[in-house]
Amino acid sequence: MKITLYPKYLIRNLFVHGRAKFFKAGYKLLYPECGRQGMTPWQHYVIDGNRKGFGNGNQPSETFFFREGYELEYPDVKAAGVDPWRHYAEKGLAEGHDNGHHPRVDLFFAAGYLVMYPDVVKSKMDPWMHYVLHGRKEGRDNGLHPNEKQFFASGYLEMYPDVVKSKMDPWMHYVLHGRKEGRDNGLHPNEKQFFASGYLEMYPDVVKSKMDPWMHYVLHGRKEGRDNGLHPNDKQFFASGYLEMYPDVVKSKTDPWRHYVLYGKEEGRDNGLHPNEKQFSASGYLEMYPDVVKSKMEPWVHYVLFGKKEGRDSGLHSRPEPAIPVKLKATAAVKKDDAYSLMKIQTYKRAIDCHKVISFDIFDTLLIRPYLKPTDLFLHIEKQERKPGFAKARIEAEEEARRVEKYVGDITLDMIYKHIGDEFLPLRKREEFFELQVCQPHPVLKELYDYALKENKQIIVISDMYLSKQFLTKLLDKKGYHKFDRVFVSCNEHVSKGEGRLFQTVLDDLKCEPSEVLHIGDNPVSDGANADRYGIDHLIIEKVSEHLFKTNPKAALLSNVNADKFEISLYLGILAINSASAQEYLNEQMYFENLGYEYGGIVAYQFIKFIYEDCLKNNITDIAMISRDGYTLQRVFDLFNSKKLNSHYVYAPRYLCNLISCQYNPESDEQVDAFAGYYREALQSSKNDGVSHKYSYQENLKFIEDNKEEINSLAKEKKSEYLEYLSQFSYDSSRLAMVDLTTGWHTTQKFFETIYKEKEIIGYYWRSTSKEIYFNEKVYDRNSETCDLLAPNGAWDFMEFLITAPEFPVKDVVHGQPVYKNTDNVNEQFRVRIYPYISDGIMRFVKNVLEIFGNIDINVSPLVVAKWICTLYHNPTDVDKKFMLNIRRAGDVNHSKYSYMFDSWR
Repeated sequence: MKITLYPKYLIRNLFVHGRAKFFKAGYKLLYPECGRQGMTPWQHYVIDGNRKGFGNGNQPSETFFFREGYELEYPDVKAAGVDPWRHYAEKGLAEGHDNGHHPRVDLFFAAGYLVMYPDVVKSKMDPWMHYVLHGRKEGRDNGLHPNEKQFFASGYLEMYPDVVKSKMDPWMHYVLHGRKEGRDNGLHPNEKQFFASGYLEMYPDVVKSKMDPWMHYVLHGRKEGRDNGLHPNDKQFFASGYLEMYPDVVKSKTDPWRHYVLYGKEEGRDNGLHPNEKQFSASGYLEMYPDVVKSKMEPWVHYVLFGKKEGRDSGLHSRPEPAIPVKLKATAAVKKDDAYSLMKIQTYKRAIDCHKVISFDIFDTLLIRPYLKPTDLFLHIEKQERKPGFAKARIEAEEEARRVEKYVGDITLDMIYKHIGDEFLPLRKREEFFELQVCQPHPVLKELYDYALKENKQIIVISDMYLSKQFLTKLLDKKGYHKFDRVFVSCNEHVSKGEGRLFQTVLDDLKCEPSEVLHIGDNPVSDGANADRYGIDHLIIEKVSEHLFKTNPKAALLSNVNADKFEISLYLGILAINSASAQEYLNEQMYFENLGYEYGGIVAYQFIKFIYEDCLKNNITDIAMISRDGYTLQRVFDLFNSKKLNSHYVYAPRYLCNLISCQYNPESDEQVDAFAGYYREALQSSKNDGVSHKYSYQENLKFIEDNKEEINSLAKEKKSEYLEYLSQFSYDSSRLAMVDLTTGWHTTQKFFETIYKEKEIIGYYWRSTSKEIYFNEKVYDRNSETCDLLAPNGAWDFMEFLITAPEFPVKDVVHGQPVYKNTDNVNEQFRVRIYPYISDGIMRFVKNVLEIFGNIDINVSPLVVAKWICTLYHNPTDVDKKFMLNIRRAGDVNHSKYSYMFDSWR
């Protein structure tokens, strides 16, 4: 190597002045060749570098090191007051720091910066250097946060589900890929994705908000279950009706809803729901076609969708005689917009016909829990297992699991129970037991499922749920849902319907086109809008609770007034399941059977459950169900009676008990009149002149006193005859229970005490009006608030109307057979005719409850029952009035004084 010799004064100056300013680490980075030549950086600088004009290691070029960029990337360097180049050369490089030219993506997005600021593109300056040196001072963004006029992230994800699936930041996807692919910036959905004018027409509150309709839909509307402006509900617009009314729209080939919103409304056109009198007559159509009345479908809708194709008249021309009998027509109650009507079910089946794959949601669709709120299942477990606080802890544990495990897609039941107190851990299996027991198949959905199966459709089930795929398969199989192809559950697939991606999983797994799939569920967002996002057709079937409230306003009223009560949630949950299969009230039988189900069923169930459990607890094996209240109670008791207790329906009316025991209330005009009347007729039958006589209270008392011996003699004969009747019932134990709905004087119980002197007589009653508690009486309802609700307004009469028998009033028992009175009374004839329907409805309710809950306790308090009955009493529908307005019943012991049961309705 050639060595150049320098004058001594130059070398001295270099050592004296240059060494102090020399930066060894920087020089080595800038001139790596010094190491290759076997010299230290300083030697290289002194011998060769200085002569060649190399710097002393302190002045890197801007292309080699960007000081301002380094300080922005690593703010701790600037905060420490350290020279950025020295920090980089001595430590930063070894720690993997950047040279200030390549910021992290979360600090600066170069491509985004250029999209946001076209002037930077024109300047041809490096975007990062521009941002550091100028952009920051000018208030420009770092390329990561476009303003709402440049990009709408939520809109972009809504428009492009594949971006959601990619999990890539939407803005980065748009800048790096979307723009090149011709995608929109999320602000301008196409006409198949969103119809802004339609959205504003459907939701006037959005107009008032002055918010961009697309942004409102994406940020708020979808979560609220709103439509995308393309599918107005049947109360907002009827497309087929619009086309029927305006043939020019048909010719224009414009979508009818778009035409109405953009042009028709401004032109004064109708929304397709209200044809003028020259186009259609609703009343005429219904009169001409009774089957439309039965279908419960709106007549104009029926005509447009079916009638016209079938060649039916518009209701404006000659009308044939109606086919419905006059009586039936007068009592028919046509329910509109019924989601479970035969016509609707046929519509659902036609949709199934058009698809290859039928997807069913599980909960609130295929299966129904018997509660208004799903979380009431936990409250039921808490009550059954006597674990106070479980319901609240279970709900909070699920919330905590979702918060902690938010990155797993969806949580499992095991994850939930990881966040619950140790004292509740054993209830995990009980929760699964409850689900297996109480979940019931939806009557309408079961019919649709079986139809799809019969038509050889590929069936899958899909659910957002913490219960495992294996458990749900077992549950569905137990409830009668067999032969489905696949089960897709969010906790197993790690994606959900709620976010939409579970539908993509289904499509990928089945390898089918979206147009081949029909999804059926209950949630307008997760089952509707989210399926729609992936091109999957959907049917939204009304929840049974919503159907109950729509078809039974009294149920909605009870729920609204008492929304926090578990027992009301449970009871209305049972009624909701029934409402899904209940027929419309077209005749007397249907109406009164449903009346028995909805009102009498819970009375009989709770009362008999109370009696049966108490009898088992106290080892009472003989039970007498007293007529007439005991008729249906005996039928219900037989459903409970797995222990084969000895129970019988016994004729022991108060009237007869008073006659035999000679026990009556001397202060009661009607009891004195009845007692004296019977024995006056018996003693003076030979002298009967055929003329009806009316006696005063005093005359009756005098007759009884004057004929005491003869009356006692006749009473003994009557007692002997009655004992012969009772001998057919083998009551062998030392204790005998007797059951009656209500008591005031304990007449029958006292009478039995005189008949069975060697036995202990226990009286079971729903209520007692006696001011004092009688020995050995067991009253189900002693709540004074209940009495305050039922007694003053006569609602108790309705309770007794529900729990009676299809028999006329009993005045005697002769040769073991009842002797009836008032058989020619039209009020009694009506009651005897319709009561079998009520009793059958009660039996169906009890059977349903036992089937749903098995050995799980349910308890609906007498107070709730009273409130429910009062809801009917104070809020009758027109249908209730048609069937019960003129019902009259006799509440006196003689059954001679008839009054309207619902006098307040008149």
